[in-house]
This record gives sequence, C-alpha cells and structure tokens, in this order.
Amino acid sequence: MVTIAQIENTLEKADFSAKQSRAIAEAIELAQRKTQEEVETNLRSWMENRFVTKEEFHKEIGSLRAELIKWMFIFWIGQIAAFVAIVKFLK
Repeated sequence: MVTIAQIENTLEKADFSAKQSRAIAEAIELAQRKTQEEVETNLRSWMENRFVTKEEFHKEIGSLRAELIKWMFIFWIGQIAAFVAIVKFLK
C-alpha cells in the first residue's frame, strides 16, 4: 500500500504545492480506507450467509430426501405401468 508521504513526494516532484500534495494524499488515503472497510463488510456479510447452522442443514437434507422419495415413487409407478402394458401385449 502506498503511504501518504510517497504520494506527497510524487506530487511535489510534479510541481504541486505542499498544501495541494497533502490534500490529494489525504483524499487518496481516505478512499483507500473506505474501500477497505467496504471490502471487509462485504466479506463478513458473505461469510455469514455462506455457512449454515446444523439445524438448517438437517432441514434442507430432510426436504431433499422427501423430494427424492417422491420422484422414486413416480419412477416406480411408470415402471409398473410399462411392465403391465408389456404383459398385456404378450398375452
């Protein structure tokens, strides 16, 4: 990360006054701090939403199991219907 002194020195070499260099350097530092705070806030928010509790996990697994069982029965009914149709066709 660039320091205020480095920014000031660079600006003074470009013929900015000491007062102008200091003001610009402080503005850049303020922007860097604000950006860092926003990144930390967003990361913290993402981490909180990323992980689930044990109860939420078990609830989700339960709903997935129920959905799986539902589709298994639909598949079995289709298989039985196909088998009955083949048996009737062969008689």
